[in-house]
Amino acid sequence: DNRCPKGVQCIHAGYVSVDLEIDFVGEDPYQDTLTKGVKLEPDQKSFVVFYGNTYLTLESVEPAPGFEDSDKPEDQIVTLSVTRHAVE
Repeated sequence: DNRCPKGVQCIHAGYVSVDLEIDFVGEDPYQDTLTKGVKLEPDQKSFVVFYGNTYLTLESVEPAPGFEDSDKPEDQIVTLSVTRHAVE
């Protein structure tokens, strides 16, 4: 989580990255990283195409960091949206 802390004026808003691991019964786990906010690297993305017709999009990670950040990653809530398109 490299976002600008609450109550601090920053030059850049920053970004937050989330490592995903999705396990399906009988299949290898699917792993990817999604990023929300200012992107620093060309390979950072906020959504991923999953199984050809399903998109997972990183919507938010809350709470945002505080000035004296004591939030642990396991205490944060990650919101993803799932969009499924019809297969032709």
